[in-house]
Amino acid sequence: MKTTRRRIILALCSGVLLGLWQSMSMAAQPLKITVYGGTGRIGQRIVDEALSRGHIVTVVVRNPPPTAAERPRLTMIKGDILDTHGVAEQMAGQDAVVSAVSGFNLGEDFFPKVAQSLVTAARGVSGHAPRILWVGGASSLPEEPGGKAQAEINPKALPFQKGKLDALNYFGEVKDVRWTILNPPTNIEPGTRTNRFRIGNDVL
Repeated sequence: MKTTRRRIILALCSGVLLGLWQSMSMAAQPLKITVYGGTGRIGQRIVDEALSRGHIVTVVVRNPPPTAAERPRLTMIKGDILDTHGVAEQMAGQDAVVSAVSGFNLGEDFFPKVAQSLVTAARGVSGHAPRILWVGGASSLPEEPGGKAQAEINPKALPFQKGKLDALNYFGEVKDVRWTILNPPTNIEPGTRTNRFRIGNDVL
């Protein structure tokens, strides 16, 4: 199950990033991408995908490993995604900022705080602010149009997804910052990578 989950997450991240990069004329020059949570299970695959496409990646972590593997076009720096001032400095000159932080045991208010930090930081960037790419959670979406999200139905059992839902709702009110939220499907099955993806909007 872990392997198939990784495959579908990689395919989804690849699809969203591919669409973004194509829209920004990726053939002209490499993009500058900052990834928060880039050493985690999902983040590592986003970083690998970006590097494989020739882009320049900066990974921001709270505690960089003392001996990080050296790779072309990859830089690892110390930082905290909740430090809005620091995030604004790290956003400057970037084309995209990816949030793949886990926060699984940090409470349901963690993700709304992260979302607010990213948006506030983007608003403080002089000139062209980067697009925010946010890795969401499947249970933050309803199963049918107008239905209740799974985290809303049983928030006590799903504080992690409730936080993701609150962050999604927050982003929905943001009109002055470019953002994309990526939510995986409920059913995760093995399959062959095709580089094609379907957009399900805000319904599972």
